[in-house]
Amino acid sequence: MPIEEERTVVPDVPRGPLCAYRSKAQFNWKDFRLVLEDKELVKIKYDIWRRLESEPLFAPVTATLSVDQQKERAARQVNRIADLELAPPEIYSKPYKYRVRYLMSINEALHAVCPSLSVKIALGVGLFTNSLLAMGTERHQDTYNKAWNREIITCLAITEVSHGSNTKRCRTTATYDPSTQDFEAAKCWVGNLGKTASMALLFAILYTADGENHGLQGFLVPIRDPKTLLPYPGVTVGDIGEKIGLNGIDNGFVMFNNYRIPRENLLNRTGDVTPEGVYESTFSEPGKILGAVLESFSAGRLGIMQESSNTLSHAAVIAVRYAALRKQFGTDRNGPEQSIIEYQLHQWRIFPYLAAACVLKVSVFAMTEIYLETVQKSQAESNGFELLTQIVSEIHALVSSSKPLVTWTARDAIQESREACGGHGYLRAANLGELRNNHDPSCTYEGDNNVLGQQASNWLIRQWKNAKVESPV
Repeated sequence: MPIEEERTVVPDVPRGPLCAYRSKAQFNWKDFRLVLEDKELVKIKYDIWRRLESEPLFAPVTATLSVDQQKERAARQVNRIADLELAPPEIYSKPYKYRVRYLMSINEALHAVCPSLSVKIALGVGLFTNSLLAMGTERHQDTYNKAWNREIITCLAITEVSHGSNTKRCRTTATYDPSTQDFEAAKCWVGNLGKTASMALLFAILYTADGENHGLQGFLVPIRDPKTLLPYPGVTVGDIGEKIGLNGIDNGFVMFNNYRIPRENLLNRTGDVTPEGVYESTFSEPGKILGAVLESFSAGRLGIMQESSNTLSHAAVIAVRYAALRKQFGTDRNGPEQSIIEYQLHQWRIFPYLAAACVLKVSVFAMTEIYLETVQKSQAESNGFELLTQIVSEIHALVSSSKPLVTWTARDAIQESREACGGHGYLRAANLGELRNNHDPSCTYEGDNNVLGQQASNWLIRQWKNAKVESPV
């Protein structure tokens, strides 16, 4: 395709005061846009934004909505997105990598419009179905289809009041009862759980009737009647209340009182319980089972890194554009003032984050490509799951070291951009305060950054111990 035709994918920007600086560029900004991201993915995003411009439900809100209003708005937006069918039907028959990359691009576009909507869909559709695909088998296909088609609202329940990072000390238990072939099983901070989720993919410690602990396992746990949204008997569920940001997400808690689920609700790709109550697994080491179970979270962390790199870009662009237009002082006391972007101190403050936005966007894209190719290859092989578990530790280490870097850099960029815009940056209209509040949980959820850094360090130390170092030192 001729380069002029490729540029048409990116729409022109309206003429205005920024044109003076844009005309000084020694490269075509549209070409650079297409260097940072694949042309097809860029087109997907612009097509979605154009469609949403005519949707009143997605118009910017100038008034401050109550927490309940924000949650209701996000829930309505999820339903409207399902009606709009942003992904063409044929996309679901495409190979795994292409399909997931396409859907990730849709969610990135939605995140730019409404972060709560994006997170709600990512949790209830993307992360839930990805985890179910990784840990479940054919007997869970019906639930997968319902979640994928948004017939049910779902959530992923891991974090507890007493334990978050230390998953091995999880206190929610599921005990198998051979006489009824049922499991008996408090989770906290679970997105979508507060008011809307009817099904949870819940992690609990599995016990068989002989009292043996078989470690952390995944279960499909019905929470509410999907038609009435009333909780089932034995389930106590509620919303945890207002947060700093992302209040469109109904984070909730759940407690169980001798609540029973069928044996088939155990996600049995890594291990299963026979009707007689005997636990069977293809893994001899419990640690490998846990690693295989938690591998599916890498996709969620990559999604967070994508959103964080986009947020970083958003903040840096606001600061740079403001600096180009804001004028203070000049070389001549009585002469014209100059834009603050010309001052070295201001460049020192914001240009590194502009550069980081470019570098991290490219690196996160490349890392996501590697991950998707790895998963797709594992699905094509007869022993694909075993192949995937062999490289789980390396994938986990790469993601664990990268998520803190990307999310912390974005956090710092937002704050520096806010300060670089002076008092105007503190206005709600500048959007930097909302960017900061909505981005902030990225440093904590899907793995606390400090804990992830330690896990990556531990992996590197293990590689060092196993390596043959030929050095006189």
